[in-house]
Amino acid sequence: MNLTELRAQLVRRGIDQRWYSFVGPEEGERFCLIQSGQRWETYYAEHGEKNCLKVFEDEAAACEYFLEWILKDRVVALPEHLSSKKS
Repeated sequence: MNLTELRAQLVRRGIDQRWYSFVGPEEGERFCLIQSGQRWETYYAEHGEKNCLKVFEDEAAACEYFLEWILKDRVVALPEHLSSKKS
């Protein structure tokens, strides 16, 4: 799987773009997958920190891990109408 295929999988599965970034941390908290030199990094950006950082040698391994990781998050995997409700 490459980055283009990963994007398509996330869209197909209904994962809102606000939950992830492929360009690095932006405002807010989100799952990130970025290329850093010849390697790929996955992490959860929170308060300017890279939490749960994993480094991969190839794009395919990073993309496969990222998809599995983000789908395991119960809030992200909720349909949008449920995840936006306030308790």
